[in-house]
Amino acid sequence: TSKAFEALLKACGIRHELTIPKTPEQNGVAERLNRTLVETTRATLLDANLPQKFWAEAVSTAAYLRNRSPSSAVGGITPHQAWYGQKPCVDHLRVFGCTAFVHVPKDERGKLDSKTRKCILLGYGGVQKGYRVFDHLTQKISYSRNVKFDKREIGGPSIEEKPAQHPLILDSVDEPESDSDCEQRDEEKGGTSNDTSGDEAPPRRSTRERKPVDYYGFPQAHLTIHYEPTTFEEATNCPEKAKWSEAMSKEMRSLKDNEVWELTALPPGKKAICCKWVYKVKTDSDGLIERYKARLVARGFDQKFGSDCDETFCPVVRMESLRTLTALSTQRGLELHVDVATAFLNGTLQREVYMEQPTGYKKEGEEHLVCRPRKSIYGLKQSSRCWNMALDDQLTKMGFSQLKSDPCIYMSGGESIFYIGVYVDDMVL
Repeated sequence: TSKAFEALLKACGIRHELTIPKTPEQNGVAERLNRTLVETTRATLLDANLPQKFWAEAVSTAAYLRNRSPSSAVGGITPHQAWYGQKPCVDHLRVFGCTAFVHVPKDERGKLDSKTRKCILLGYGGVQKGYRVFDHLTQKISYSRNVKFDKREIGGPSIEEKPAQHPLILDSVDEPESDSDCEQRDEEKGGTSNDTSGDEAPPRRSTRERKPVDYYGFPQAHLTIHYEPTTFEEATNCPEKAKWSEAMSKEMRSLKDNEVWELTALPPGKKAICCKWVYKVKTDSDGLIERYKARLVARGFDQKFGSDCDETFCPVVRMESLRTLTALSTQRGLELHVDVATAFLNGTLQREVYMEQPTGYKKEGEEHLVCRPRKSIYGLKQSSRCWNMALDDQLTKMGFSQLKSDPCIYMSGGESIFYIGVYVDDMVL
């Protein structure tokens, strides 16, 4: 009933009706759904043998499942299908509260550490395609897509147990040292208890001899690190600003030639994602600079799955297939070509996406407008899949067929034989 909300309703021509206090039956549809979610939450927590502190996770999961269950209110289909126009996928659904073995990335574990950690499933990601799991050792909730489930083991009282402290820490807390023990320990160290100069030892530096990286038997000692700006301001104020400006102008010409976007006003209720410039110095095998490259990239992490994008998977060729293609070209004397220029700009977006105008290249007099990409610009979550669909359609029209052993290998018959290996936006021909 705030003035701002009432003014908005009046401007939109909406009449605001209020319910009588202590009369929830006047808002029966919402109250009945609240009851359904609460009862589902209660049953879920009891069945999973989980404490009530996880009620928010259970409510979120109950709503998630409700939106993917048929309802007579929308003609027997699911609310998800009524809203998005397509049937939801339910292959990923698992038992709430069951044991989940989450894969631990290689950089987060030692050589002899376990590759999985035992967690409990608490739901599904809203803006991330992954499972929401709880680790009772760290008492933290995280997301993961590499999970194996054991539905036979549900919840359990161990969820309330806190990780046990190290025995040495417990001993030092339960049995504090006496003054004589402290003095004896200080004498052994050659100092006194009042001497605090050695409390913080200097960090240990590695004494290992550093050698240049050896890639495929060729030491890369000649490689040098070139300055690469991280922002548009750095690129336009550095000594190489002329070369970076030329690279950005070339990128903008490429986007314009491919008719990647059109300027339009941002519709109500829509949000424009940001974009940024990515700069890279391209060098040859001897470390000499070949060219300065600037790429305009959309910040796809702001996209929401289901509204801004759908499927994002793009198939990639197997390494064994690439080695086979290389050996085949050598054996038969075939020419080998690699790389595709501005590959993603050939894909067509299926979803309606809006992006802010790039920094430094906003159209004069139309700075308030936003870009509506028609092509799959780099950085969007679905760009790789849109490009792959366009490539597959074009190669099929040209008479290429996919191999059954590796669908990312295309072959053409006839007198001239062509083999194409596809790895996202790179190709080997």
